[in-house]
Amino acid sequence: MILEQIKNPDFFNNSEQNMIYFLQNNLNSFDQVTLNKMAKESFSSTSSVLRFCKKLGFDGFKDFKLQLIREASISGQDLNFNLPFSPDDSVEDIGLHLSEILANGIKKTRNLLDPV
Repeated sequence: MILEQIKNPDFFNNSEQNMIYFLQNNLNSFDQVTLNKMAKESFSSTSSVLRFCKKLGFDGFKDFKLQLIREASISGQDLNFNLPFSPDDSVEDIGLHLSEILANGIKKTRNLLDPV
């Protein structure tokens, strides 16, 4: 959904287009991107990044980030799942990350199988 939404540049202002450019160029390592890093690297403020996330229908950056990682992995993008956790993650968040990693691994394996 995010990857589809950001394909329409007319819907976004210049600042948001900078954020989209950052996303597209950092999709493979987005699991390590923080709110502050995205703001800094896209020449925006953290408030602008949060408004961007809300514009796309998310409550905040964390929800946006998780969904973007899910979509990128489903769309065949290679993400770095070696360090999917941050020191701020709760036990529930870690469980969610682990279940996403396992589900993505199963999906990718199923896609590689050649039905006979």
